[in-house]
Amino acid sequence: MESGSDTSAPVMAQEDRESLGRRLRRALEKVEELAQLGGLPPCLEDLRLVSPSRGSRLHVEVQRADKDGVEVELRLSASLPAGGGGDDLRTTLVQVLDLAERNPRMSFVALKFLREKLLPGSGAEWAQVPEACQAAISQCIREGLVQTEKVPNPRNPMFPVTSAKLNRAHPGVASILESSEPGSVVGDGTSASES
Repeated sequence: MESGSDTSAPVMAQEDRESLGRRLRRALEKVEELAQLGGLPPCLEDLRLVSPSRGSRLHVEVQRADKDGVEVELRLSASLPAGGGGDDLRTTLVQVLDLAERNPRMSFVALKFLREKLLPGSGAEWAQVPEACQAAISQCIREGLVQTEKVPNPRNPMFPVTSAKLNRAHPGVASILESSEPGSVVGDGTSASES
């Protein structure tokens, strides 16, 4: 058979795919370190989106590798610090969102703002891990403590914003707010203003 006439794609052995997956994971784990040291070229900046942050774990699995390319599955999972139990997550999130909703300068709380600014600004140790913030928000939405809706984007009306709002009728929200002192949140709570 002549070279080039073989149309079957060579398949990478399972052991080789696992080895490639381990090497990719190690490389992606170093991306943030390189960025902090100023050694990450601008063309690779987007790799920071899939680089695990402190407190998270990256799972890399090579699904397919052949002459047409490589298909890789990446999964980030949060490993919460000690003391980051479900009750602590719920309590902090409800308190932070309550404080933000009561801020007269905010007509709504954008989900992204809650995840990236308000929760980390609370001072809670678990909230310093981006994946933990997302997991806490998702959990509170699933449990009905937090509701989401699309609202007009004041900066760009063509692209609505997903807002987060406490479901104050939920018994869990009521219980947390009743047991909390007004305005009490871990940290200084000053991040409730819009950026």
